[in-house]
Amino acid sequence: MAGKERSCLKKLLVGCGCLSGLALIIGVSIAIFVASAKPKPPEFDQKTFQQQFESTELEGLFLPELPPEALPLRVQIDVSNANLIILPSDELGLVRTESDYDTANFILETEMLDQGGMPTYRIVFKNKRSYSMFLGGNKENRNKVIVYLPTDLAIALDVKFSIGVMDMDLTGIPMVACDLDVSMGEVTWVTRSMNPIPMEKMSFTASMGEFELTGVEHWRASKALFDISMGETYVRLKGPLERDLNMQIEASMGEYKIELPKATRIDSKVDVSMGEYRGPRASPESEAGHWLKIRGSLSMGNLEVNRRD
Repeated sequence: MAGKERSCLKKLLVGCGCLSGLALIIGVSIAIFVASAKPKPPEFDQKTFQQQFESTELEGLFLPELPPEALPLRVQIDVSNANLIILPSDELGLVRTESDYDTANFILETEMLDQGGMPTYRIVFKNKRSYSMFLGGNKENRNKVIVYLPTDLAIALDVKFSIGVMDMDLTGIPMVACDLDVSMGEVTWVTRSMNPIPMEKMSFTASMGEFELTGVEHWRASKALFDISMGETYVRLKGPLERDLNMQIEASMGEYKIELPKATRIDSKVDVSMGEYRGPRASPESEAGHWLKIRGSLSMGNLEVNRRD
């Protein structure tokens, strides 16, 4: 009997020892993780990257379609924890990236790729430590990345952005496509003159934030998709459309306002489950001008369409 008790006691001590060892290993692992993820003291520096491409001489043109010989350049921008600005460049064929950021905790990289025969220039700005933002890092976002795009090349722009403010002025840039994916932030997009070429694709996906798009009539797009989970979205047409635009809205929650001139005809069939649709549903067939056709659904919130003089 005493032998059995000693055996049970021995097993209990071994078990407690294993648990203590496991707890020690977990504690050391957590300490190492916290130490490695903890941000370093910030060190700000300015860096510039640039890549030259052969001009396709599209600057200042107004073409019914993209010439077959003008192969588009895909520009992929992946930025997190920074303020991103995209502007037209004053240098032909040149993509230039200027930055002022915390080099101790963030990294900016560029590379050339070939994706399906299309030349691709990739710009990535990211945190060196994936989890430091959850451990007190980046309390004040002072990182800034400015990308200048040429006005003589057909551009397929692909932007993935999170945590910050993004300002885009795409005036004069020949945009063949634009795909925006925003996780959390504020976005302002302005276009002040007609796109030199028709935009084949425009897609805007966002999870949370405030979004303002002005000069939509200048895109020369036939289709535009807005897939937004939560936030406030303002879409402004300052003048008449150059072609009919089919706008698809798939939204979960938020406020959506669309402003357009009376010279633009409206055909809206949007289902609002919990909220209100305000504005005209359809223009008379006798009216002149191109159509803005709005389709889709909004689960919770309001959609307002305002035709102004």
